[in-house]
Amino acid sequence: MGKLSKETAESNVSQNGENKNLLWRSVQGATFLILLQVASRALTFIVNQILIRFLSPELVGISTQLELYSISVLYFSRESLRVALQRQTPANERAKNGVSKEEPATGDERSPSKQGGSSANKNSYLDAFSPAGKVQTLVNTSYLAVALGIPLAYIIATFYLQSDSAKVAYFSESLSLYGLATVIELLAEPGFVVAQEKMVFKIRASAETTATIARCFLACGLVVWASTNKHDIGVLPFAAGQLSYAMLLNITYYSKLYEASSREGFSFLPKPLASSEKSYLIMSYFSRPLCLLTGSLFIQSAVKYVLTQGDALLMVSLSSLQEQGAFALASNYGGLVARMLFQPIEESSRNLFSKLLSSSSPDSRSSTTKQPSTGVAGNQDASPSETHNPLRSAQSILNDILKLYLLLSLVACALGPTIAPLLLRLVAGSRWSSTSASSVLATYCYYIPLLALNGITEAFISSVATSKQLHAQSIWMCGFFVIFAGSSVFFMRFLQWGAEGLVWANAINMVMRIVWSWTFIQQYFRQNGESLDIKSVLPNGGSLAASVGAAAELKMLQERSFGGSLLEDLIKAAGVAGIMALSLAYFERHYLIHCYTLLRPKS
Repeated sequence: MGKLSKETAESNVSQNGENKNLLWRSVQGATFLILLQVASRALTFIVNQILIRFLSPELVGISTQLELYSISVLYFSRESLRVALQRQTPANERAKNGVSKEEPATGDERSPSKQGGSSANKNSYLDAFSPAGKVQTLVNTSYLAVALGIPLAYIIATFYLQSDSAKVAYFSESLSLYGLATVIELLAEPGFVVAQEKMVFKIRASAETTATIARCFLACGLVVWASTNKHDIGVLPFAAGQLSYAMLLNITYYSKLYEASSREGFSFLPKPLASSEKSYLIMSYFSRPLCLLTGSLFIQSAVKYVLTQGDALLMVSLSSLQEQGAFALASNYGGLVARMLFQPIEESSRNLFSKLLSSSSPDSRSSTTKQPSTGVAGNQDASPSETHNPLRSAQSILNDILKLYLLLSLVACALGPTIAPLLLRLVAGSRWSSTSASSVLATYCYYIPLLALNGITEAFISSVATSKQLHAQSIWMCGFFVIFAGSSVFFMRFLQWGAEGLVWANAINMVMRIVWSWTFIQQYFRQNGESLDIKSVLPNGGSLAASVGAAAELKMLQERSFGGSLLEDLIKAAGVAGIMALSLAYFERHYLIHCYTLLRPKS
């Protein structure tokens, strides 16, 4: 029993070390992704400021439609695969399939090793549960995105060519280039999944930054050239930029990861695998559990696509090209913070939650909760934090992120509606600030916090939910979409709120999704012997008071003293924002110190 106690203690220490390592690598990954988003969005922002001086709202509306085309093909082709691959847990699958760690799995009935094949043929099959086989499984499965993407690109393009937008100059040529670029971008998926699995976020940052720079400079250069030489080339510059983005994405990924593939024994081309379990592999290439999970996630992803892109779809069907251009500008600026900060945190957190909470099944976590009653000394000596380390680590990380988001929400809601229109005048000029883009941007500031909270809660759910739970979520999302669509039509058509009505309908949709996700997360922790208290993530009362005061002061300034020079208005608003920032720093000092301690580089 003493030996068992010692082994249990050593196991707990080892588990703690692994969890801390995962957390630190995830924090590093989030940092790289945030820096990537900041750099790429900053560059895109600068380029866009040049472009909007040369482009009409109508052309911006067309470019938004083409971007929606690319997003649609990419989303349906790879989103469910990406989430499923992040939840890959070969060690657990191996244990469930009865394959021991000491005895590597041998080939299945299709493997040459079972048929007396040559040594060269035997070596062409990888053990699906070996380190190289694990990565090869991800690479093989990622090619399903290409297989899905090619027909999708053609089918969706056919519908686009039947719309009124096809009458715009060079629209069909631009659409063809976008389709080609989308397929080429999907060919980079094997590189993406390998970088994600090995948590080498520097490579992903390098690939996306290089590709973004090329896209921005090529698009901007062609627009300026065409305008200077009085050539009407429509949205061809955006299509050419998208093609360069896809090509450089492939070049960077594979050039930087080729050495790792040679060293570790996996290939970026599909390669056959072997497993002692006949039902584990499909055609010797694909993991059956991964394919089944992908199928479950595909349904959810399809519903989520309609929910996330529903505003764009409704905007295309219910408004003119000029209104679409104004909404696109406002939503791009409004979503800048979400894309630069929230999206990288969401992606890294989803990866971290998957690795933390997939290390043991729910059953094993439940049995661990009850283990002390068995009288085993080792478990009695283990502290609760050690026994529930992965679960409590995930709980602590989720709490910290939610509180950060709520603090940022205070800033967005208190300062954004007044300052955002001023900034739009500064960066876009009077040509755009006189459109509905200004009021839409102000309304969007209330929507951003909901977008962030929904993103992190659904990232957690996608990491831990079973296939049955994902199906249930999809059903609820369908109901939410019906309410969202009805609200959009009511606000835009009957109340004549235009694009602002679409933002408010989106906000209603997000609130419903957040409530559902929060209920699920609370039930998940409760079933595993933990609890998630909403009071622990709420901002300090002083922070709330400071936010309300700042919003009221800005509203008063807007009504009484704004309207002079833009510089004076910005200085007044900046003064209020500075006082609010200092107040938040004081009232939330304990939380900020905690975050600094967490993110401080380990010696």
